[in-house]
Amino acid sequence: MKSFTILGLFALTLTAFVITINSSGLGQIDTEFKIKKLRLFDWEDRSSIELSKFYSYTNFFPIQIENTPEDVKLLNKNAFVQNFRGDYLGLYSYPPPFIPVQINLPHNISFPVAMVPDEKNKVIYIGDSGNKQVLKIDYFGKVIEEYPIGIHFLSFNYSPTEEKFIFYSPMQVLESDQPVESSIIITNSKMKILHNIFPINPSFLSKVPISRQSFKTLGSRTFFNPPFSSEIYELFYNGTYKKIFDLYPRDKDEIKNNVLNIPSIDKNMNQQNSFSLNESQPIADYLVGKNELIIEKYINGIRYNLIIEKGTGRCIIISPKVALNNFGQGFRFAFKAPKYVSESKFIAYISNKECYEIKNAFISSGTSIPDYLENATKNQCGLIMDHSYNFNYIYDHSKDDIRPLFADFNYSSQLNDANNQLLFQQVKLFPNPASETINIQFKHLSSPETIISLSLLDVWGNTLMQQKVAGQDGLFRAEFNLQELIPGNYFISIYSKEQRELFQFVVN
Repeated sequence: MKSFTILGLFALTLTAFVITINSSGLGQIDTEFKIKKLRLFDWEDRSSIELSKFYSYTNFFPIQIENTPEDVKLLNKNAFVQNFRGDYLGLYSYPPPFIPVQINLPHNISFPVAMVPDEKNKVIYIGDSGNKQVLKIDYFGKVIEEYPIGIHFLSFNYSPTEEKFIFYSPMQVLESDQPVESSIIITNSKMKILHNIFPINPSFLSKVPISRQSFKTLGSRTFFNPPFSSEIYELFYNGTYKKIFDLYPRDKDEIKNNVLNIPSIDKNMNQQNSFSLNESQPIADYLVGKNELIIEKYINGIRYNLIIEKGTGRCIIISPKVALNNFGQGFRFAFKAPKYVSESKFIAYISNKECYEIKNAFISSGTSIPDYLENATKNQCGLIMDHSYNFNYIYDHSKDDIRPLFADFNYSSQLNDANNQLLFQQVKLFPNPASETINIQFKHLSSPETIISLSLLDVWGNTLMQQKVAGQDGLFRAEFNLQELIPGNYFISIYSKEQRELFQFVVN
């Protein structure tokens, strides 16, 4: 089934294109996981949704900063909040009570980009991209050691055990004095380059801005999503890497050509091309947690969050479009997509403005305001929320994958986990494109008496036509009249008690 692209919202930051190469793997890591079930969490049925049960654990602490934090790290005893625009780090005791300590950064830091706390040795590694170096500072902001790398970079990670760095530096190919043309660079503590992986296509750097969303860390573990690809890799300090996830296959040549055909950054970019470019990104943002993988993706112009349970492959798609009131007892605001992850906790930032909105929702519903929210609004603070998901609760309150909005993912929903064999086989839709009728033919590996339901749907999930068919010797045939449909993309949903699948076709 071919994927489809619809114009979406314009992203604040787009990423540079990196060409992927074949992966080499290690044995002692998580095995690759795939989506096996896909369901939609529906906010409309609010009577049965208790948002306080949405999470298995939640905690809040106030944070007094002027801007959204660039990074948050929660470790055993401390919370580190990165606010490089204010030239300081916030250090909070963790868990409560929260005692904030401001760590002033050295004044000569130019363009700080990332931090890696080493709680055991009570030091923090600060990326100083402007000066092409990493600084090791103590909890008082004193510089202990400098690590000059000699190139600009967007993010990095460090392993105190192996004493090695991993740098994400997609822009350094434009620095004429640098021979390295890879986006991922691994060095030792002496800044000697040990490995270069993921080559860069320089022509893409003149087309789209770059960001560090592709590069994620979880402690000393490092993950990389090559921009405009659907794969996520785990990177290792010995220069190897392994693909752990692939959202869905993409025609990478098509994506490459789309990027090359847009105007350069220094010219006025056509807005329609910008929308298309944003929508064509298989993964807009992502987080790798201990038990779940969270992916942010634009579908039909709306940002959705996919929460994928690693062990089972169950996937729940959540839209953040939901009101701020009428949810549960003592926990009454919209689903907040996390932006950071630390150990087994996902972390979201709630701004001062959002705190006031949430408080007003409490007031309007006549419910007592929690202390953490009262203190945040009183002291004009934002809130850090760290949480883990109650995945079973979310899954039980989700709907089966009956909408074609998510047909991009090229998955098969197995309603019977005990049997992973595809029951629908040799599926044919013809002609495609079609103008008058669409014919559907397939085989089903169940009993000959099985009745199969078919629906014709538009791209918004609306059912336009339905019929049920019986097979002859396991072969099923159906036909839909298309004469009243306008040209565009449509879907055929074929489902039985055991399985449901979607297939795309075009009316011309």
